[in-house]
Amino acid sequence: MRAGYQEVGPQPAGGQQQHLLRHAAHDKTIERRNMVAKAGQESRIHVGAMAGTIDLIQRCFIGIEMRANALHFDPALPDDLRQIKVRLRYRRQVLDIEVDHDTLRIGSRSFTSVPIKVAYRGYYRDLAPGEVCQFRLLKPEDRDRDENRTMGAAKEAKR
Repeated sequence: MRAGYQEVGPQPAGGQQQHLLRHAAHDKTIERRNMVAKAGQESRIHVGAMAGTIDLIQRCFIGIEMRANALHFDPALPDDLRQIKVRLRYRRQVLDIEVDHDTLRIGSRSFTSVPIKVAYRGYYRDLAPGEVCQFRLLKPEDRDRDENRTMGAAKEAKR
């Protein structure tokens, strides 16, 4: 045998060749299914990582907790992160939440729903659909001030 040439054995008969082609196509189909299944497993890993990232943003950076029939906030943004904006659903309301190092702003979309209670560090506000409330974030050295409580009381007095 010369270099670069390969010996070829007898070729299968016509019917046998068709059977081999069908068998090869079946193997390719199974191979494709396995690739799709593997890709599905990889995407589940990515979805899990994204869920963890969203959880980190909501619970750690924005400080969202549901307690005592109210949605509580206690933001703590890292110095490198200037602002976070998220949209979430809570008790049939769509809330647009914006947090920076100075302000927490919670806006409710105008949908038919009952008001909800939101809180920041013990300062409670009722938030009806279509309304926006804002809290001045207290820095550690300012936490003795009652500015947020008096802003809420002034709003209530206007009603």
